[in-house]
Amino acid sequence: ELLLLDEPTTGLDPLARRRVLDYIREWSRDNGVTVLMSSHVPQDVERLCSRVILLRRGRVAADMPIDEFRRRFGGLSRVVIELDRSPAVLAGRMRDLAAVVEVSGTRITCYLDSGGVVSVIDAALSEASRKGLRVVDIKVEEPTLGDALVKAYVGGGA
Repeated sequence: ELLLLDEPTTGLDPLARRRVLDYIREWSRDNGVTVLMSSHVPQDVERLCSRVILLRRGRVAADMPIDEFRRRFGGLSRVVIELDRSPAVLAGRMRDLAAVVEVSGTRITCYLDSGGVVSVIDAALSEASRKGLRVVDIKVEEPTLGDALVKAYVGGGA
C-alpha cells in the first residue's frame, strides 16, 4: 500500500507539525504502508523519510537514502573552537588539517570533510595545550539536509 502526501505540514505550528509527522511515521510502520511525501521543509523530510528523491526540471536528479544524500551533497563539517584568547597561533596547524580555517576574536572555525573531525579536535587540543591556551568550548556542526538540498539543486551536482 502507498500513501501519497503533498506538503502535509503546510500552515501548521511547530508542535502540530511534529505530532502529524510522528503520527504518520507510526501509522505507516504499524500498517506496513509506504509514504511518499512532497515537502519544501527539510526538517520534515528528515523526521519522516528514509530516502530523498530530488526533482529538477521535472526529472529525478537524485534518489538515495538521506544519510548518503547528506554525505554526497552536504558540503563540509564545521568545528568551532572557542579559546580564552586569540587562537591565531593555532591557525597554521589547523590549516594543515582543514580545507578552510577562519579566525575571529577568540574563535577558530575549521571547515573539513566529516572524516577529519576527530583529527582536528585532537590537534587543536594538543596545540592549545602546548601554546598555553585554554579551550572554552568545542562545537561540531554537521551539514544539514537543507544544506545538501540547496547544494544539490543549485549546484547541479545531483
